[in-house]
Amino acid sequence: MPSSSLPRPQARAEVGPAEDEGEVTSEIVPSQQVQRDHPPDRMIRDLHQHVTRSSVNSLAFFCHSAFVASFEPRDVSHALSDPSWVNAMHEELENFERNHVWDLVEPPLNCHPIGTKWVFKNKQGEDGMVVRNKARLQMDVKSGFLNGYIEEEVYVKQPPGFESAKFPDRVYKLRKALYGLKQAPRAWLQIKQGLEGTFIHQAKYTKDILRKFDKGDLKPMATPMSTQTALDADEEGEVVDQREYRGMIGSLLYLTATRPNIQFAVCLCARFQASPRLSHRQAVKHIFRYRKYTPELGLWFSLASLLSLRGYSDADFAGCRLERKSSFGTCQFLGSSLVSWSSRKQSSVATSTTEAEYIATTSYCSQLLWMKSTLSDFGLSFRKIPLLVDSTSAISVAKNPVLHSKTKHIDVRFHFLRDHYEKGDIDLIHVETENQLADIFTKPLDLSIFAHLRGELGVCYPF
Repeated sequence: MPSSSLPRPQARAEVGPAEDEGEVTSEIVPSQQVQRDHPPDRMIRDLHQHVTRSSVNSLAFFCHSAFVASFEPRDVSHALSDPSWVNAMHEELENFERNHVWDLVEPPLNCHPIGTKWVFKNKQGEDGMVVRNKARLQMDVKSGFLNGYIEEEVYVKQPPGFESAKFPDRVYKLRKALYGLKQAPRAWLQIKQGLEGTFIHQAKYTKDILRKFDKGDLKPMATPMSTQTALDADEEGEVVDQREYRGMIGSLLYLTATRPNIQFAVCLCARFQASPRLSHRQAVKHIFRYRKYTPELGLWFSLASLLSLRGYSDADFAGCRLERKSSFGTCQFLGSSLVSWSSRKQSSVATSTTEAEYIATTSYCSQLLWMKSTLSDFGLSFRKIPLLVDSTSAISVAKNPVLHSKTKHIDVRFHFLRDHYEKGDIDLIHVETENQLADIFTKPLDLSIFAHLRGELGVCYPF
């Protein structure tokens, strides 16, 4: 459906005397009218019929399904044709309004406002059903920050599909950093540049969240998680405040931008946000105690090293106590600088250590190939990128030209990984377990190993 034939949602209604002052106080106006009065002759149920819990649940499921779209729009015009996605966009703009992100103003002279775009994504539940339509208004990139105050004057165009009918030529002046804005990371990152390289840390933000969650008097700890920690659902445990728990997890996730050594601990605790228990909060508290012990640590990017590309991949077989899925971690270096890392749970249950390691290696192969393609745009070419794995059996499976019966269930991954190995895109290399840097992303480690791997990742104190 062409955009010209669609109704233009009146997302903003300007009110009050602020119009005479050049700025407008705005409020989101819903585009749909809600019918509250229902005549009895239009009702389909007997008014005197008893309502049971099961019937309420069925009705709730029906209502939920009716107001959640199952598709992801291809563009703004497509989204505006569906009331569910229109509501999702309203929800995003109302969030900006509540957080005082911007003001609608007359564009100043020589103003070049930044364009915006809508990004649409369906959120799914554990059963695979769509539970929420999420619309985000972003800049040029997908990574986003919000709520950090900015110093420069930045103007953005009105959101596509939600231009003000009364003031179509006005622009939004940002009070806070919007998704993808270059100034956004400055709200959390401290950067020190020198002749030998760049050091990035979040010491101030660390101190801020310790005060925010009243953790300033905690006893410091030397590691983010004890080797004895084994978290599970703990259904019999004491229930804790879900909002506080989620707030702590969200704050810690921002810290992983410069502290990859806490990635595993934070991601493990994040799995229990739906129903946090006391044992889970104690694990999060342990991470805070480690942050207090090492507030000045950050990430070092050296200028002295040669440009080379290498990656590490590791898996912890059946590490998840909930589903017995394996956890796997990866990290990627450009020269001696860590540029990418991850810690996550595999999507399927592996039946052996070899399979778990092999799946992790194959998944990370894709990441290395993407990085190789990206660097080629800058005139950098790489062949036989070293991919270091501590499982000799997983390497043997990838290099063996014969597909044995025990590996038939992973034959697609087998052909993908082996194909790129034969092409010379990657080179599978065995590394001793004590030098497997990705090990820090798969399990809790004792202090000596943890400190060694942390240093090898480039996480250090300022010079």
